[in-house]
Amino acid sequence: MSFTVGQLARLTGLTVRALHHYHAIGLLEPSQRSDGGYRLYSQADIVRLFRIQALQRLNLSLDEIAAVLAKDGAPLPEMIAQQLDELDDRIEQANALRSRLSQLHEVLTSGGEPVAGDWLAAVELITQYEKYCSSDELRRLLIHSNAEKDQWRSLLDELREAVRRDLPVQSEHAQTLADRWMQLMLSRVGGDVGLAIKMKLAYQAQPELQARMQAQNGLDTQTLDYLTRAMRHGNFAAWARHLDAAALERLRIPDERLRELLRVSGELRSAMAAGESVDSIGVQSLVFEWEALLDEFADGDAAIKDRMQQALHADALLQRRWALDSSLMEFVQRARNVGRNGSALHGRA
Repeated sequence: MSFTVGQLARLTGLTVRALHHYHAIGLLEPSQRSDGGYRLYSQADIVRLFRIQALQRLNLSLDEIAAVLAKDGAPLPEMIAQQLDELDDRIEQANALRSRLSQLHEVLTSGGEPVAGDWLAAVELITQYEKYCSSDELRRLLIHSNAEKDQWRSLLDELREAVRRDLPVQSEHAQTLADRWMQLMLSRVGGDVGLAIKMKLAYQAQPELQARMQAQNGLDTQTLDYLTRAMRHGNFAAWARHLDAAALERLRIPDERLRELLRVSGELRSAMAAGESVDSIGVQSLVFEWEALLDEFADGDAAIKDRMQQALHADALLQRRWALDSSLMEFVQRARNVGRNGSALHGRA
């Protein structure tokens, strides 16, 4: 039995135009002709068409379908594997979107939250920090993101005025402004130091985020530079409480290496919160990084490094400035002790 293009279209639910297209690209050509010269589709042609439709349901392109049919199905497993990979990607993207929408819905429907009046800001915040924060951390960021707006505006005005007056960064007022900045940053994350570290690392890693936040907050480059220098001086002054002039002269803490220490301390804090053992490979690797960074800060001087370790354990001001606390330092010390004991045992073996 043979069929005209119109009959085949009605039989299969395809359009005549689609069948003509298959013919034009060589995917499905009528193999017979009527006495009047019309092209007809044979039974074999119909079987080929059903194969084409089956492969289309696998989301293969027409070129890929032609390749499968030309080689009697030889490349089909590879093509299906590719489709599976693409489907996995789409599922991952859909799950990520669902997570973002769930976070947004939860915050926007929670009564009385300050961010609820600005859903666009909530969407942007999720987009900016989702690579660095868990779902729960993002929720808390959204809840606290607009907290104490008036205090932020006042602080920024005072910082700009200090820049205008060329107030020395080592002055008491400049140091007070820097301390207020750090306290407000902690308020923005609900007092979660680990989350504050993640925000700082996200900010440093994304130039577009820096530009957007500076535009939103009115924090221009000159004011940000002043604040950075004030914080740097505050850190130096905090270390001067524990190190003599010669040791301070050797101290080397560039901003990019301090960010590395912040990253390490943030990961150690996460490990501690997750109940990870101090002798685990992950914690020991982080402590190794911690030790290497402090060694670098101390310019390779073991005595200076020891005094720095002692100061970080005892000085609440230094802990606050370096986003540490006594419980984290106790966790680090236990991990260091395990590492030293393990090294000693290995040396005797």
